[in-house]
Amino acid sequence: MRNLLLLLILANILYFLYGAIRGDDPKPGVDIVKESQLGPRIEVAERREPVEVPVDSDIVVASSEENADPVLPVDTSGSDSSDSDTNQSGDDVAEASESAPMALTAIVGRSCVSVGPFRDREDGERAEMQYTGEGMDAQLRRTTGQIFVGHWVQIRNIASREEAAGMLEKLHAAGMGEAYVISTEDEGLKISIGLFGEAAGAERVELQATSLGLNAEIAPRTTEGTVYYVDIGLPPGRGAGSIIDKYGEDKVLLREAATCPGQS
Repeated sequence: MRNLLLLLILANILYFLYGAIRGDDPKPGVDIVKESQLGPRIEVAERREPVEVPVDSDIVVASSEENADPVLPVDTSGSDSSDSDTNQSGDDVAEASESAPMALTAIVGRSCVSVGPFRDREDGERAEMQYTGEGMDAQLRRTTGQIFVGHWVQIRNIASREEAAGMLEKLHAAGMGEAYVISTEDEGLKISIGLFGEAAGAERVELQATSLGLNAEIAPRTTEGTVYYVDIGLPPGRGAGSIIDKYGEDKVLLREAATCPGQS
């Protein structure tokens, strides 16, 4: 036991001597840097030098004080202005300052949509009552516009009446007996195959005529007449998503295309 204790003491002495001779390895940590090693001192300007503005300049220099009065351009063209002119200018500035926020308030936050056109007044009145009942500013508006009649299946660009007669014979033989030849000033000869309220019916007849080797196409047919729109002022935070879901994108006018209630 005594020999073991002596060996431990000897081992500690040897380890201490080894560490003293070898020295400590560099370890990560905080290094102390003297101020002289940082280079020259950087001077920071405390304030800007004042800028000289010529007397005849139109530049307006604003005061840095919080409660300073607004600085107006000085008219140096003449020195004989009366006190009444000065007072009038001050009144105009005050009036403009007061009216500017009011005009801004009238524009910002005012979002409107227009729903339509409705061919029947009753349809427009129902929409007006619905959105008025929901707390919105809604107004029915009457105007003149294009009324959608239906999907028109036709054959255009026919060179002669003989060619039109041959096409018409094919259509009648295929069961499309309502087809007929018409002539217009802007498009010349063409054949009207049918007018359909639903797009599916028009597409079916178009495909049938195309299978006969005829160049049939579908075009919307409209006529001018009285239509109705419902102009709706949306409240803050309310979007037009539910209105578009109900009537479709084609019947909801947004942003610049819309009319706010009372603007017509």
